[in-house]
Amino acid sequence: MLEPEIRKTYLGELQPPEGYELDRAIATTYSLDLLSLLMAPFSMVFSVEKNWDEIEKDPIALLQSLKEVKDRFVVFCQQGRISAPARQNPLFSYLEESVVEVQPENPNGVMHAKTWLIRYISKDKPVIYRFLCLSKNMTFDHSWDTIVSLEGELKESRKRAYAANHPMAEFFEYLPKLAVSHISESAKQNVKLMSEEVRR
Repeated sequence: MLEPEIRKTYLGELQPPEGYELDRAIATTYSLDLLSLLMAPFSMVFSVEKNWDEIEKDPIALLQSLKEVKDRFVVFCQQGRISAPARQNPLFSYLEESVVEVQPENPNGVMHAKTWLIRYISKDKPVIYRFLCLSKNMTFDHSWDTIVSLEGELKESRKRAYAANHPMAEFFEYLPKLAVSHISESAKQNVKLMSEEVRR
């Protein structure tokens, strides 16, 4: 049962747990607003929640966050569903390697999953994975969003996978095969590692 009094924000859910920092992330969405995407690295790196007007006033911090994560996160979105504002932002160039358009094998199909899989690391604690499933696309739509947030530690010593985790792992593992635009080697390696580890 949904608890309406338990309220969290999308950007807040991207922030690392205390004592952790972002290592890598994979996201999927149907439609993608590039300005909205710029806000995600800022939240993941600085662990703060700000709206776009506030973030835009601190371009140096925004640039720093993009430089830190540009090779460590990738967003898969439906082909032809990227939205860019009329006023171009030079920071969009830092997103080029991070955005991959996909098309399901069924010509009538679309990428409709709205998810994040995030890997957090700590100097003295186990790796943590967080899975988010959202009801909204990565846009500035102001309607309410429903978020399922699951978090767990990576069991380094475990040799066999948890059977219940196979479907999620296989979903992320298959994404590069649906790519119709360039996908970097770092993105492929990140997807490979995370889809293997999340089984444990």
